[in-house]
Amino acid sequence: MTVRSVVPAGGLVRVRLDGPFTLAALVTRDSAERLGLEPGSPITALLKTTALNVFLPEGS
Repeated sequence: MTVRSVVPAGGLVRVRLDGPFTLAALVTRDSAERLGLEPGSPITALLKTTALNVFLPEGS
């Protein structure tokens, strides 16, 4: 996966990832800085199923 965008959202940062599917995540600013998240960076995403929300595209 690759980081597509990193957008501040209050005390958090919204990160969008591109890969076989699109993934969006909210992380703390501190975590985003420590991970060096910036557009174009390669990344591996691990998902905790109890903290996962799935949204279908509109019109699906």
